[in-house]
Amino acid sequence: MVGLGGLGGGAPALPSLGLGDGLESAARFVADYAAAVGDGRLQGYTRTERRVREATRDEAWGPTGTVLAELAALSGDHAEVGPMVAMLARRLESKGDRWRHPYKAMLALEYLACRGSEAFAAAARGVAGKVRELEGFQYVDPRSGRDEGASVRNKAAALAALLTDVEALRAERAKEHRSYDGIGSDASRSAALSAAAQAELQQLPPKQLSTPAAGAFEGGGPTHRRSASTGGGTFTLNLTTASGGGGG
Repeated sequence: MVGLGGLGGGAPALPSLGLGDGLESAARFVADYAAAVGDGRLQGYTRTERRVREATRDEAWGPTGTVLAELAALSGDHAEVGPMVAMLARRLESKGDRWRHPYKAMLALEYLACRGSEAFAAAARGVAGKVRELEGFQYVDPRSGRDEGASVRNKAAALAALLTDVEALRAERAKEHRSYDGIGSDASRSAALSAAAQAELQQLPPKQLSTPAAGAFEGGGPTHRRSASTGGGTFTLNLTTASGGGGG
């Protein structure tokens, strides 16, 4: 059984810091580590979990093609699939002005269900119910009056339809894998595979910067199990419910 904290090992090493992004990288690492500790874990998030969080942060940009392509590659390891899907499931639970969490989580789920491993595609079907619940997502920006919830509702309807239709998902995966032909370098493939996600994100309005509040830390909650069948057998995911879906 693979859970949200299913990967063992000691505390993760600090990221290598460059001159330009050193402070930002360190700040994100500390925020992720604090969120994990607040979640009742003895160790910080694993590298894979941090990549999922990076792809779904509450920012007006991303997920980048590089991160999505890396997650697709990581999904080939069955041991990584459980933590990836569980973290995405938690992001789906964010509410209100953190609407980018579920929206980006659905972008990542769609990308990985179509371009990731068979194991991930099977596991992603296990969170279709959570996605369906987002068809009723509500949030109107009090400053602009814009209905940001509409982006979440529309994406939820389309993704839920895909995840619950085995034949449609199989056809989409076949189409995406055929599109790999003729794409040369990893960089060009990454750019090609993320084009749809980036096009959607370009339609999102910019977000005003603000100081992280106490709500940026994640709390624990009841655990729900989801089982998914793959070509290599069946595994169970532990999905811990969190009211805020995590900070960052």
